[in-house]
Amino acid sequence: MIVPPSQPILHSLGPAIEDKVDTVIARCSSHGFKPNEINVTWTLQGEISELDDNPTITENENETFSLVSYYSRTFDRAHNGRMLTCNVTHMTLVQHNTTFGIITVLCRFFKIIFLFTYTTMLVNVYLLM
Repeated sequence: MIVPPSQPILHSLGPAIEDKVDTVIARCSSHGFKPNEINVTWTLQGEISELDDNPTITENENETFSLVSYYSRTFDRAHNGRMLTCNVTHMTLVQHNTTFGIITVLCRFFKIIFLFTYTTMLVNVYLLM
């Protein structure tokens, strides 16, 4: 029996924090496919991301399979508002063998405000979120 995967479900796991190393921001899952040979790729604004994550593939009670893949990287302000796509490739999919889910990356960054006190010539730095 050959069964196509479900449309990938892409979940945001919260906003990325600027310059925090390997922030996990998204989980992609697809269910109900057979055979278990399946491929997942991630693209950020159309560019393929090379990740160390290997998707987890598990067998379901009905002898089909499910997968989960996580997206993580170090983000900066340039990533804010970019489109993140999870692409699933399986032999049963007709159009380019791929189906996908999309979310928008939200990057949280700190604003640095410098306040100068002229009488003491000290610089006070405040971090605001």
